[in-house]
Amino acid sequence: MKKPRYNPESPGPLAELEAQWLRDNKGLDVTAAQVRGILMYHGEFQKSPEREAQRRAEQEARAKRDAENKQRAAERVAKAKEQADKAAERAKKAAERAAELERIANGIASTGTATETPEQPRRSTRRNSKAAQTEEVSA
Repeated sequence: MKKPRYNPESPGPLAELEAQWLRDNKGLDVTAAQVRGILMYHGEFQKSPEREAQRRAEQEARAKRDAENKQRAAERVAKAKEQADKAAERAKKAAERAAELERIANGIASTGTATETPEQPRRSTRRNSKAAQTEEVSA
């Protein structure tokens, strides 16, 4: 195994510059040794069994969330379909009622069994008053 050129004990000028930049610009209080250690052991950390277990747990949690979301979406679709079916049934019943009322109206008009509405009585004037009507009859 090749010995690393820099290690946390002797971080090197780049790690010192990065630590200084982090202190000045980001407000982080880190040493050059900490910067070098993070950079040096990052790959090893990502390949570690602990990190793999964490990634596996995250994947399982994501899969569980996705399954729950799919189930909720399916329930929403089923509910919307049920509501649409109910609305279609209501529309069908309304159309049947309208057709029945139209058949009744057409049946009454064709047989002539419907009674006509009486004319509204007119307002009494000199011409249509009872006295004027009796004068016309006698004349």
